[in-house]
Amino acid sequence: MNYEEAIKKLETILAQLKSGEMPLSELTARIKEAKELVEFCKKTLTETVDEVESMLNK
Repeated sequence: MNYEEAIKKLETILAQLKSGEMPLSELTARIKEAKELVEFCKKTLTETVDEVESMLNK
């Protein structure tokens, strides 16, 4: 999975949560998935920033 795919999945989960159409039985699993996606995105962004800063400082 890449950053863009993770963002799309997060957007889908958010839309489902906002619509109120998500069954309660799925709520916990989707929130857990969203948390993992957010962590993945944050890690990816941090690594990208570090790499760009490293290139700029050379």
